[in-house]
This record gives sequence, structure tokens and C-alpha cells, in this order.
Amino acid sequence: MAILNMVMGGFTLLCGVCAAGANSLVAALGANPQGPGGAPVGEMTAFMDKEVPGWQAVEIGRGFLLILLGILVIVAGIGLLKMHSWARWLSVFYALILIPLTIGHLTFELALVNPAMEKWEAQQVKKANAPAPPPGFAAGQQFGKTFGAVAFGCIPILYCIALTIVMFLPSVGRAFAPPRRRSRDEDDEDFDDDDDRSSRRRSRRDFGDRDDDDDNRFQRRPRGRDYDDYD
Repeated sequence: MAILNMVMGGFTLLCGVCAAGANSLVAALGANPQGPGGAPVGEMTAFMDKEVPGWQAVEIGRGFLLILLGILVIVAGIGLLKMHSWARWLSVFYALILIPLTIGHLTFELALVNPAMEKWEAQQVKKANAPAPPPGFAAGQQFGKTFGAVAFGCIPILYCIALTIVMFLPSVGRAFAPPRRRSRDEDDEDFDDDDDRSSRRRSRRDFGDRDDDDDNRFQRRPRGRDYDDYD
């Protein structure tokens, strides 16, 4: 899981850099329509801002958040390799943040951004007097975009679920548990056990000494005298 954390961290970091960079570039071009390539991008951003207010802030903010999460899970992977207990909880924190972030962004894309973008593309086709696409093309294109977004979003969600399950396994908890501290009651119990063992050893030694004395007395009994008289 430490190695997978670092792999997933690199994947998350790459997605964050691409998302933040691409959307920042679109925002910069849209803010300067007079620049090279700025006119069509400016029209698109103006249309999208009208249909989905604040969509650029959401996209750019998600990109930077993915960068932070990617760095975080890479650090967690290194900590897991060194068997640090904080890395286990950092991995769980990463999963608990990335799952709702991915689900929320996927819902935002499918419910708001994609329909608005399709409406913009339809307007551009109509404005250019381009021939109408063949029947079923638009439905197939929409299905492809939806399927790709869902499949791409399921990868981090499934990994985060697996990561959380593994981090809460009893064997993993025992492996990362700190050394158990001895309490005062346990020390007292051990002290009493030591006293009991010492007393048992003394009693066995005394009992053995008494047996040796009895044997010696029996061996030193004078000859010619009755045993009862001797006793």
C-alpha cells in the first residue's frame, strides 16, 4: 500500500497540475479576447460563465487541491514504508477527502458543465453553417463523454475505498500500534507474582532441607537400640 500510495500520489499530482494549468490558461485567454486565440475562447468562457456561474473557480480550485492531495499521499506512502503510525492516519485522511471531492466534481461535470458545453458546441456548428452530424452521433458522443468521466472518476474512488479498508485491518493496526506502556497496576501484579514465586522457591528449599535432615537422622540412628526408644 505504501508503493501504491506513491503511484496514486503521482497520478493525483499529474491530474492536479493539468487541471489547474489548463483552466488557468483558459481563464487568461478568456480575459484577453484581443490576444492570439483569445476571441473564440473569450466567447466560450462568456457563454459558460452565463450558463454555469463560477465554473472556472471550481475547476482551478479542484486542480490546486489535487496537487496538495497528491503531495500528501506521497508523504503518507514514504511514512508507511518507514512504519510510522501517523502515515496510516494520513492515508485515511487522504481517502476521506478525495472520495467526496471526486464524487462532487463528477456530479458537477455531468449535471452542469457537460450540458452547457454541448449547447455551446451546437451553437458553433449552427453559426458555421456546417452540415448536420449523422443520426445518433450526438447521443454517441454524449455517451462517450459520460462513460469516460465516470470510468476516470471511479479509479481514485475504488482505490480510496481499498486503502481505507486495508488501513483499518486488525493486523495493520497491530503492526502500527505504539509499544504498550506498562501501567502501575500491571507492575504491582508482576511484583506480587515475583513474591509468590520467591516464596514458593523458599518453601521448596526448606522442604528439601527438612527431608535431608530426616535422612541424616535416620542414617545416624545408633545400632542395637529399638527405633521406638530412639524416637
